[in-house]
Amino acid sequence: MRLPYFLKKSLQISEKLFRPYIGRFFLLAGVGFLTGFADSVGISLLIPLFAFFVGSSEAVPSTFATDFVQGLFSRFHIDLTFQLLLIIVVSVFIFKTAFLAFFGSLRIKATVAYYRDVQKKIFKETLSADYRYLSGEKAGRLVSLLTTDAKQSVRLLDNLIGLVFIFTSVAAYLAVAFSLSASITLVTLAVGFAVLLLFRPAVRLIRSYTRELIALRHELFQFLNESILGLKTIKAMSVEEALIKKSSEWLQRTEKIEMKRQYVKFFSKTALEPITIFYILAVFSISYFYLDFNIVSFIAIVYIIQKIFSNVEKLQSAIHLMNTELLHAVAVTDLLSQIALNKKEQTGSRPFALKEGLEFRNVGFSYASGRGFVKDVSFKIKKGDYVGIVGRSGSGKTTIVDLLLRLLVPDSGAILADGIDVKDLDLNSWRQNVVYVPQDAFLFNDTVLANISFYDGAVGRAEVSEAARSAHILEVINKLPKGFDTPIGERGTALSGGERQRVALARALARKPAILVLDEATSAVDVHSEQLIQETIKHLRGKTTVIVIAHRLSSVLDADKIITIDGGRVIEEGRPADLAKIPGSYLAQAIAAGARGASLWLPTE
Repeated sequence: MRLPYFLKKSLQISEKLFRPYIGRFFLLAGVGFLTGFADSVGISLLIPLFAFFVGSSEAVPSTFATDFVQGLFSRFHIDLTFQLLLIIVVSVFIFKTAFLAFFGSLRIKATVAYYRDVQKKIFKETLSADYRYLSGEKAGRLVSLLTTDAKQSVRLLDNLIGLVFIFTSVAAYLAVAFSLSASITLVTLAVGFAVLLLFRPAVRLIRSYTRELIALRHELFQFLNESILGLKTIKAMSVEEALIKKSSEWLQRTEKIEMKRQYVKFFSKTALEPITIFYILAVFSISYFYLDFNIVSFIAIVYIIQKIFSNVEKLQSAIHLMNTELLHAVAVTDLLSQIALNKKEQTGSRPFALKEGLEFRNVGFSYASGRGFVKDVSFKIKKGDYVGIVGRSGSGKTTIVDLLLRLLVPDSGAILADGIDVKDLDLNSWRQNVVYVPQDAFLFNDTVLANISFYDGAVGRAEVSEAARSAHILEVINKLPKGFDTPIGERGTALSGGERQRVALARALARKPAILVLDEATSAVDVHSEQLIQETIKHLRGKTTVIVIAHRLSSVLDADKIITIDGGRVIEEGRPADLAKIPGSYLAQAIAAGARGASLWLPTE
């Protein structure tokens, strides 16, 4: 017999996500069985208690609990009175409550611990994934997985624990029910199974709606994330109403699907109640007209039937919930599986060293999509040189930077440091010495100190202050309300664009890099900030190898060497003064056009 989809998939997901909690599952199963066992013993002892209470002269049906209690008291020649039996029943149900409380405590601890662990794992694995893979992922989807999907997978764990409790409880009830009436118990089991089969189409429908909702919510997360990041542009261009309309359309689609899903859940759950009542009436009629009717036995049977159907209802609800939660958990496992296939290569064990310089030797790279390509790129950079890499948008400059940072791995050729292939050097050691300043300064909603030290324990307050001085931002920081301890707002909004860029530069300088890479770091700042950054580069000259990706001619005219990239290839390189003398060179064309400080790239056709 095929396992239901949700159960089969739940077992697969459990193997991937919940393996560390297998010991707790066994403990919970044991406690759940003890809870159900105590409940069944209590139910069994209620039968003779009811007989005492109603003064029935009919024989009390025999169960394992009644036989055990009666045998025990007979051995010690103690009369089993109503009061004594009442005390025993109350004691049994107190034990049941204690087991239930213990079960609940274990359940809470397991789910809370899992939520902490799964979020930590998703975040850790995402940060350790290969950059090439991550660059193709949507930020909104990753945030959704870290929050919504992780939370829903916690509920899947909680419902799996609930299933353990349901099955162990039903097993205990069935043990009592069989001792009272095997025929009615078998029919009850058959009816319960039939009810589950009856609602299978509803389960499939809920699963289908849930898939649609997950896809829509991932898109909505991405849209909201992009909208929040672009608030300034959105407001400046007065397109708020258009975006509100677009988000409303998404939300309306989500609402329609959610309503359909909730209607299916509601009606399938509501339909179970009359089925239970009709079945109990049928049992009563058959017992009264065709079997030896015993009021005490009948009350116990009805109670057990109600308990079994109550657990069937819980099982049905759990299945509905698990179909929702399962797809979220699948999204989490799929992400972790993809990351496992795209782990960054921790190649190399040799420590970083740079005494002579860098070399790109016949380096080639391209994404599967064809974008970001470089072809047979070769150039050398001496230690301590200041080098400008220039080219049109899309020419391959950023890809060269990503290769240098070892975010990407060349498809062909090699990158050498002092003649040694960088893949043989320890990756962490490399990235501690090759430091990057992007075009858009990345700042956390934290203090200036935290943004410059950037979670590096080796960078103290003295190093931060010295780096700020070198980046010509110390005076600005000292004027802030709390100096280095001043929060700078989300993405550094408390600072100007130029000030944010100099904070990012100070962060890089605080690490005392051997190689400093500035990727369009002055393209979006004011002239004053550009001059201050140029002043910083001037002081680094000869001590730190500086590589500047630039569009502004003014950013690289003082460089030791300019490397020009076009179509993913090096088309010219040399000292600016030498290139300026070569007729037809790109640098000569720009200077001839009076482009100092303007865009380097002009039409050449």
